[in-house]
Amino acid sequence: MDFYTKNIVHSPQRPNCAVSNTENLDFLSGLTPPSPGGQPCAWMGRRFDEWNLIYVLSGELEIFPDQGHCRIVHGSMVLVAPGHSRHYRRSGETSLLFFHFHLERHINSAVEWDELLPGFYLYTPDSKSRRCCLAALREAHALALLRRRGWYHLAYALLSTVI
Repeated sequence: MDFYTKNIVHSPQRPNCAVSNTENLDFLSGLTPPSPGGQPCAWMGRRFDEWNLIYVLSGELEIFPDQGHCRIVHGSMVLVAPGHSRHYRRSGETSLLFFHFHLERHINSAVEWDELLPGFYLYTPDSKSRRCCLAALREAHALALLRRRGWYHLAYALLSTVI
């Protein structure tokens, strides 16, 4: 939702996708709802110079890097390091919350998630941690959509707590 016009901003790459209006900045977030009619969806990743965090809200997401294949299921998150091209495929029931950002500026420690493939990290939190992670990610996404003064550093702080 754009704070000034109260309109949903849609991604041209992904129909029905509420995306923050920050394409030219180093923080972009989006929410992809299940596909209308349950149609599967496939797309090529963009913004390879940034980190990409994806939380699978429902269903499952398949990621196809240059070599290998990852399947991320409901309640799990994948963190993709910069420099890795990838294609995505999701079923019609799958809903995702995603972020593109520059991790190095805001986190000083190494990522400690399980490495599925080189540059692809997986974290599946337990139920208590899942609620906390999801709350932080939803708040970061809402901040990016509204873009009120001070949103940027708070959104990064929320992502840092999840990672």
